[in-house]
Amino acid sequence: MQTTTTCDVLVIGAGPGGYPAAIRAAQQGLSTIVVDAMTNPDDGASGAWGGVCANHGCIPSKALLSASARFLQLKKGFASMGITVDAAAVHIDYAQMQQHRARCVKASNAGLTRLFAKYGVKSIAGLARFEKNLGSGFLVRIDSEQGPMMIQSKNVVVACGTKPRCLPGIEMDEKDIVSHCGALKFDEPPARLGVIGAGVVGLELASVWKRLGSRVQLFDAASSILPIADAAVGSAVKSQLQDEGFDFELGVRILRVQKTKEGIEVDFERDSQKQTAVFDKLLVAVGRTSLAESTNPQAVGLALDEKGYIKVDQFCRTNVAGIWAVGDVTGGIQLAHYAHEQGVQVAQSIAAGAPRFWHSPVPSVVYIDPEAAWVGESQESAAQKGIELRAGTCPFAANGRARAQGDTRGFVKVLADARTDRIVGVHIFGEGAADIIAEATSAIAFGATAEDLGMVIHPHPSLSEALATAALAARKEATDL
Repeated sequence: MQTTTTCDVLVIGAGPGGYPAAIRAAQQGLSTIVVDAMTNPDDGASGAWGGVCANHGCIPSKALLSASARFLQLKKGFASMGITVDAAAVHIDYAQMQQHRARCVKASNAGLTRLFAKYGVKSIAGLARFEKNLGSGFLVRIDSEQGPMMIQSKNVVVACGTKPRCLPGIEMDEKDIVSHCGALKFDEPPARLGVIGAGVVGLELASVWKRLGSRVQLFDAASSILPIADAAVGSAVKSQLQDEGFDFELGVRILRVQKTKEGIEVDFERDSQKQTAVFDKLLVAVGRTSLAESTNPQAVGLALDEKGYIKVDQFCRTNVAGIWAVGDVTGGIQLAHYAHEQGVQVAQSIAAGAPRFWHSPVPSVVYIDPEAAWVGESQESAAQKGIELRAGTCPFAANGRARAQGDTRGFVKVLADARTDRIVGVHIFGEGAADIIAEATSAIAFGATAEDLGMVIHPHPSLSEALATAALAARKEATDL
């Protein structure tokens, strides 16, 4: 006879939103179970906690980005610093590089296994589907390797995430026509790599294989890249990547993709002019679609929007009392660090017996070389909202640490409200952008003015000084420009 396990909180999905929700709930004394069906991308092992981020996204992509960047640095050398190398003597073992990626993924899986054990979270590898709304809780069926089981929980947090989206008429086989999952596992650089989608995923994975020798061509329907960032950042990123040999086809429509003896043919159109390009591998990076249907939402009356995402309010509550949803499956900001914060806050709301409201600006990063990062308003979005701005920019060419390190590419741009001096946006292109943007996010979160940030003493020499200098430049008070 099938037994039913009871708990206070059941979390469906152990990705960036789900695992923090489970751990924080357990930390507050709630009996907690987390369920996830993902398997490790290399050995197929179940219990591959961490979601897409740990297995197919953030972690493995950064492992390859780091490896490929170091390879390129070694080949180029540092002649200006008196360091030269024989470029022909620099080799890369692709199998070993992929082992590095696999180890990083496995370490993330294992780390979460330890954390679940540490805090008393029961973890189950399996697929969760709603069975019934019991009024005082929910009955959920789990299909696991050990067979089916039933869980009755007072509260359910849905954090099942998303899957790669594909374009109509294109079938991804994850070998030749791939999503980001397949693009992470090439055993060698494709001679000709096509990328449909010049967003964050497309730019990062294209960077990996371009550094390792691929000829890269990117296609996008938009007329510019990174439109959510300040136009100055998008323009600088495009210019830098073009200098590195990237070929951009922007403002185009993909007409057809087919495999031929010559390779993968991509027919596209711009201004009514049709063209064809041929590749050895094609990465399709055009966004993601909801996995909410995998949870059988109809069984409990869970409302989805027209795109299949779970509808939530500002507290991450769904239309069904006792069911919450966090992360990508809600269709909002699809970033791991945003999902993490949602998961923590939902767990605290459940423990408190009342919804908790929180607000923090959400930074974005593109891990190319150099990095691009931004938070808050861009000049373009501020103008649309009628915000009068004062802008200050500090080029890294004016930063002592950047000069000492031999990399002065890029800038920091600070946008302040002309009326209040409050910082409303920061945009960075340059080395260390992913780390510097954290301070900028804190400044906006706590209502700092450009004067406040400029008065904070930053270590010298450091790249972070460029942020303070840009803030002072917005006030025309910078002494180093």
